[in-house]
Amino acid sequence: MAARKLLVMDLNGCLIFRSPPKPHRTLHPRPYMPTFRHYLFHPTTRAWLDAMIWSSAQPQNVAKMVNKCFPCASERQNFLAVWSRHEMGLPVEQYNKKTQTVKDLEKVWAHLKTGGALPHSQLSTILMDDSATKAALQPHKHLIVRGYDESLRRSDLRAYQVTARPAGTLRTYSGVFGSAPARPHGYDQTLIAVVGILEQIKTLQDVEAWFRVGGPSLPHDEGRNPLSHDKGQDPRVWFEDESSMEYWVGHGRRVLEDLHISIEDGLSIP
Repeated sequence: MAARKLLVMDLNGCLIFRSPPKPHRTLHPRPYMPTFRHYLFHPTTRAWLDAMIWSSAQPQNVAKMVNKCFPCASERQNFLAVWSRHEMGLPVEQYNKKTQTVKDLEKVWAHLKTGGALPHSQLSTILMDDSATKAALQPHKHLIVRGYDESLRRSDLRAYQVTARPAGTLRTYSGVFGSAPARPHGYDQTLIAVVGILEQIKTLQDVEAWFRVGGPSLPHDEGRNPLSHDKGQDPRVWFEDESSMEYWVGHGRRVLEDLHISIEDGLSIP
């Protein structure tokens, strides 16, 4: 039987878009955040997956983003930990500056070991982050996702304008959409795809070995051994490949259907 897994999640750019501070900062969870939240805390998922947050933002900003993505206090209590910039170990002179940071998962494993939580290691841990640099110390634990930035946010709003407006009317949000085109398949489906990827990881004995040979970028043709693919393939860009994205989204939707979790886009509209 495969061991429990640990998902360490980033916030800004991963689960949520945090707008620039001027004229005023706003927080917009990634599409399908309600569905992803229900999946994370579903009893079936919790039976094999532990979760925590680690963001490089300052504690007060982490709290705001966590509350926006996970509005129920009872759900937030399920996290093994919620970490911020404070746990980065930065020198005082760098703490309040825009400094490149790296997430060392050794700190997580040591913390969980001393805190009495179930042990985790390089065999069981996934770091979900939109930045490859953040995972530089343990790159083969990294589930990189496309950064949810202003461009993707505008594209989602454009898709909303196209698909959700009443017949014969046109919803407009001056200054919001810019020139961003709508995606042909609607909203960003990264979190649905992540559900599919996590379900694949659930059965693995060694998470690191899977990422080393390609992870989410492995071929998914029926009858092929996924471990026999070209090991030179870059596993970090699985979301750039349309067939990989479609495969994981489809797998994620089937998982959610089996768990009787409704698919809600949860898009926040200005």
